[in-house]
Amino acid sequence: MADEIARPGDPEGGGERAPGLAGFAVTMTRQTTVSAYISPEDLRGYHEIDPKLAKLILEHNLAANAKLAAELEKENAHRRTLEAADQAAEVEDREAARAIERRGQICAVVVCLSAFAVCAYALASGHEAAAIWLGCTMTVSLVGAFLLGRWLPAKQDSPQPDPPSTTATPP
Repeated sequence: MADEIARPGDPEGGGERAPGLAGFAVTMTRQTTVSAYISPEDLRGYHEIDPKLAKLILEHNLAANAKLAAELEKENAHRRTLEAADQAAEVEDREAARAIERRGQICAVVVCLSAFAVCAYALASGHEAAAIWLGCTMTVSLVGAFLLGRWLPAKQDSPQPDPPSTTATPP
């Protein structure tokens, strides 16, 4: 029979036959493309319909293109303004961080010199044990703070893994 078609999944075309298109699914797709470009042939066709129509279409396209260019220029200017503000904020943040670091270093020098002055006074006053204890604890504390300050920022900058989800997912 001429109107019989092999069933799907039968690579050799043999075996059971179905009449017509039974057992087949038909899929139809439609693709539409819109373009702002109007070909000269299309313009000639519009001109043949109405001599003013081709001129009207060209004027409309020119006006639309000018409006689009103006909008794009406004958007670019806005983006540049936002980027400049973002960069200025980043510079300001870096300068503030440097100022904080500088104050911390100045305070550390003042504390260190004060502690050494107290140690020298205790040693000169005949309190050798107190001077040694104060000098050692101060030195260990400063070295520890220095090393901890170097270690912590590197640890904080590393990306933290996301915590595991507590919600159950269906199988």
